[in-house]
Amino acid sequence: MTGGEVWSFGELPEIADSVYPGLVDEGETVGMRAFLEKDEAAESHRAGCVRLFMLDQSEQAAFVRKQLPLGPSARLYAPILSANGELPEDLLRCAAEGAMGSLPRTEEEFSRVSREGKSRLYECAQALAEGLEQAVESYRRISEWMERHRADPHLGEVARDLDEELAWLWRAGFAWKAGYGRMRRYQRFFYGIEERLQRLDSQPLVRDEEKQARIQPLWEEWIAQWTAHPEAVRFWEPGWMLEELRLLLFAPGQPREMRVSEKKIGKILEELR
Repeated sequence: MTGGEVWSFGELPEIADSVYPGLVDEGETVGMRAFLEKDEAAESHRAGCVRLFMLDQSEQAAFVRKQLPLGPSARLYAPILSANGELPEDLLRCAAEGAMGSLPRTEEEFSRVSREGKSRLYECAQALAEGLEQAVESYRRISEWMERHRADPHLGEVARDLDEELAWLWRAGFAWKAGYGRMRRYQRFFYGIEERLQRLDSQPLVRDEEKQARIQPLWEEWIAQWTAHPEAVRFWEPGWMLEELRLLLFAPGQPREMRVSEKKIGKILEELR
């Protein structure tokens, strides 16, 4: 199906006849198709539900788009973080995801989450803007440290490792790909980097090197696959798991959103091969 502006898709099961049905964001309309991969279907369905919500609540979406409460640091860095200017719209779409609370699969469910989400849209946009502002301010401090130590024969290795991590965190479309749940606390990852840098000042460098040796084989295998297929949804979750592992190893003072281990991540990467 294609060209939908209201929920006209009946009931969408998560799986049917060995394929995965999901909505599709067509920009101005919403379609429906079947996918062979569960992750791809889930990501498409998320985008389709959000688009349908924004069509259903177009006046509220237009208001929040106009009043998007980005802070000064985020506004300053927005052209750098989104070369195509997609950041504000991605934040709005994320806020819509948060406002809905769940992704519907029936017309009745959609009507409910759309109605209830209307009043929460601005609040969710504000939460995302606050998290992004803190992340950008932290990123500025991290960048200054990296430039000061990039030529150092020892700390330069840390800077190069952070280059790869930041390339993942600030990748094209990062706000939408992170999703509402992660994006509203996106600063965690940057605070984790700062905690790592603070520990370098108070502990022997060998401590950091030991932790880096634990994560490096997993990181190198994953980033090679993700770099080769950046839009393949199946590689996104291992990336987030590796970020949580970085917090566990380098920044135990930061809150984490999931339990991870090298063994668990290694098993997932093996399956992805």
